[in-house]
Amino acid sequence: MLHFEKVCLAIKNLKSDAEFTFDGEINSESNFNKIRWVVDVDNSNADFPTAVLSETCPHSEIDWTKFKTELDKLWPILEQYRQLATSSYSIQLQLQVRPHLI
Repeated sequence: MLHFEKVCLAIKNLKSDAEFTFDGEINSESNFNKIRWVVDVDNSNADFPTAVLSETCPHSEIDWTKFKTELDKLWPILEQYRQLATSSYSIQLQLQVRPHLI
């Protein structure tokens, strides 16, 4: 699980229908406050509706503290994934370097 997946999952766990976009790492309150939340849709061009974005979170269910708590719950999952991926890569590398192990 990558960081952006963890961020998305943490937000969706707090509010499943939240719509948002972000760039980079969300690892501080300052970065959290740069998440762009969909607050409306501009339908003035019927062929291309446009999301109206705000850096102010419109959802009372989501704030930095709640988000960080949810993100921290996901940390062990991320670490297990990394360890598994590293172990798998190590085994593959050993088999490539030492084909006699096959």
